[in-house]
Amino acid sequence: MYLYKLAEPGTSAYWTLIVFSLILNIAKYVLGAIGIERLAKNKGLEKTWMAWIPIVDLCLLGKIIERIRIGKWEIVHLEQLLPGVAVVTLAFCWIPVLGTIVGLVMMVIMAFAMYGLFVKYRPEQAILYTIIGLVLKLSDLFIFIIRNDEEVQ
Repeated sequence: MYLYKLAEPGTSAYWTLIVFSLILNIAKYVLGAIGIERLAKNKGLEKTWMAWIPIVDLCLLGKIIERIRIGKWEIVHLEQLLPGVAVVTLAFCWIPVLGTIVGLVMMVIMAFAMYGLFVKYRPEQAILYTIIGLVLKLSDLFIFIIRNDEEVQ
């Protein structure tokens, strides 16, 4: 029996993978929401409950980060930019070439945003957290890890 046949749709291995993936993603989401909510409370922001709502949590994250630098440019108003780019990405993800381009733009903006967040709280580990967070999709875990830290800058 070939290994790839173990995870064919309808097999118990397939459903085990689906359930395991679902549990991991829910855990990541909860840890990320707890982290964003705590960072927002520590910063004195209002409406910290927004950390639990998808896309709206990016607004709160943008308020925490405040600004990012991309080369010579400084981008402010992240509380509008991050959720806006997320909505545009969702709207255009179905269009083959344009969806890919918009998705890549979203990924780059989120990479700089995550780096900006980690630099504020753990500057010595910011690059490591950003790279591992992007490659292994663990940014939520790192946000949870820094939730009780105070701003360095």
